Amino acid sequence: MSALHAQAAIARRQGEPGGKLAARRTERRDRLVASALLAALIVGWVANFVSVKQLSLGLSDLLAYALTRQA
Repeated sequence: MSALHAQAAIARRQGEPGGKLAARRTERRDRLVASALLAALIVGWVANFVSVKQLSLGLSDLLAYALTRQA
């Protein structure tokens, strides 16, 4: 029985790098999903206070100001 345990331990050690790499990939994917969800929530929250018309007017004013500054 101890020989079977030794073989299992060797197999686990050989499989560790792949397991750790897969765990890191999963962790990165989880962080990416969490970041995207947080960004979507922030955009939704801002949309409650700023209308699209106000945003477009503000951007056009900003662009006009930037163009006059460059000239």
